[in-house]
Amino acid sequence: KRLARIEKLVDPATEYSLEIDRNKQGKFRVEIMVKTPHNLYRAEETTVSVEASTDIVIDELEVQVDKKKNKNEAIARLKRKWLSTNPPDSSFYL
Repeated sequence: KRLARIEKLVDPATEYSLEIDRNKQGKFRVEIMVKTPHNLYRAEETTVSVEASTDIVIDELEVQVDKKKNKNEAIARLKRKWLSTNPPDSSFYL
């Protein structure tokens, strides 16, 4: 249920890996990796609660995915702007 927040942001052909460990002090380490066809997102957190660690990790993954999407959108916007002011000549397509 908690991963649904990430599922909304990434491609349907995505692989998820979840790892939960408990150390000697009783703290839980949660690591989640999200593999998309073109990117790998990974975050981990250690706290006294599995739920808290999971929430923090999911928040970190959301930030990573949003940052990558915004970067890609900015690049596409710059390409469109550049092409609109500098149309390629016919030799561009050879």
